[in-house]
Amino acid sequence: MKTIQAIVIALLAICSAGAREISPMLFGQNYWLSDEAEDRVGYLHLLWPQVEESGVSLIRIGGNGYNVEPMSLAHWTSMVDSVQAIGVEPLVQVPYTFSAEEASAFVKHFNREGRKAVKYWSIGNEPMLHDEHTVEEVHAYLQRIAPAMRAADPSITILISDEAWLREPVYAALCGGDLDMTGRDAEGRWLVDGFSFHSYPNGVEYDREDVVHGSAAAIRRDVQKLVALMEAADAKHGRTGENRLVWALTEVNVTYANPNRDVEGVGNPSFLGWRVGGGYWLGQDGLGFGAAAVQ
Repeated sequence: MKTIQAIVIALLAICSAGAREISPMLFGQNYWLSDEAEDRVGYLHLLWPQVEESGVSLIRIGGNGYNVEPMSLAHWTSMVDSVQAIGVEPLVQVPYTFSAEEASAFVKHFNREGRKAVKYWSIGNEPMLHDEHTVEEVHAYLQRIAPAMRAADPSITILISDEAWLREPVYAALCGGDLDMTGRDAEGRWLVDGFSFHSYPNGVEYDREDVVHGSAAAIRRDVQKLVALMEAADAKHGRTGENRLVWALTEVNVTYANPNRDVEGVGNPSFLGWRVGGGYWLGQDGLGFGAAAVQ
C-alpha cells in the first residue's frame, strides 16, 4: 500500500515553487469491490479499517455495474453510510438510465433533512467505451439528468462524463463546444461543475519505467488538455472564482488488462489494484502547476 501511495504522490507532485494549496480531495478510492457485488468476488467489506487508515478523502460509488444493474435504494444508502461512517466524502454516480424524476428523487433522498448531505455527484460511467452511445446520446441524458439534480439540491457538485479515457473530441464538444454543458440551465443555475475521466495507460506488457514515468506523463498531458478546454469554457460563460470548472481523475490503474483478481494483485477486485486511489482531485489547474482546492 505504501508503495502504491508513493507512486501516486510522485505522479501528482506539485513541481511549481509557488504552488497553491493542494485539494483536500487529492487521494481517493473507489468502492470496488464488496463481496458478491455484481455477482463477483470482492474484499472491500473486510478492509474498511485499512481504507480508513490509508487516509483517503473521497470514495467513489460508481462504475459500469451501477449503470446496467442499479441497486436497491436501501443498498445504495448502506454504501453511502459506510463511507461516511469512516469520515470520508462519497462521490455518488447517478445511472444514465434515470429519468429526471428518478434523478431528482435520488438526490433528495440522500440530502434530505436529518442526513449528512452528499456533496459530490457524477452522471454515468464510460458511456462510449464499446461504442454503446454516441456523443449526442450522452449529451441527451446529461441534459435530462443534470438540471433535475441541480434543482433537487443547488449546492451539490456535478461531474461529467467519466469516459474510459480523455476522448478529446467528446470533451471538446461537451466543454464549450457544439454540445456545451458548461452554461446555465433555464433557471439560471450552472448545469455542471466539472469534468471527470479515467486513465488506464498500459496494456498487458509494461514495466516500472512505463508505470512511474510513462503513465504519469500521459496523465499530465490529458489533464493539461482538459484544463485548456475548461479555461476556454470558463471564459465563454464568465465562470470565475468558485464557479470555475473543476476536474477529476476518477479511475486509474497501471493496466486495463486485469491480469489477476487476487486482493494483493492488480485485477479489478484488487484493493491495491484496479481503481486504487480512484478519486484524484487537483481542482481547477493542470497537474503539476499548482491546484486550487475543490472545497
